[in-house]
Amino acid sequence: MIERDGYVAVKYFQPIDNRVQVSGGFYVFSVRRNVSMAWVLKHHVQEVLNYTKRCCGGSLNHPYRLANDSDVRIWENTAER
Repeated sequence: MIERDGYVAVKYFQPIDNRVQVSGGFYVFSVRRNVSMAWVLKHHVQEVLNYTKRCCGGSLNHPYRLANDSDVRIWENTAER
């Protein structure tokens, strides 16, 4: 779990802009360098991770995951080449 100043990096499973509503507001997941990510307040993280979405075929999935260090570095353009 990557945490900074009370926020946790959360990644959306597809590289598209997305928005999720939680109690007390919403978060916009923006795409940068093919990674869709947002910084989520620590007390909202579990609510975002528990969010389910219908996929093709009607099955439910959890499209949000904790971002790893590599995801954050790519998204912030600080990854070494």
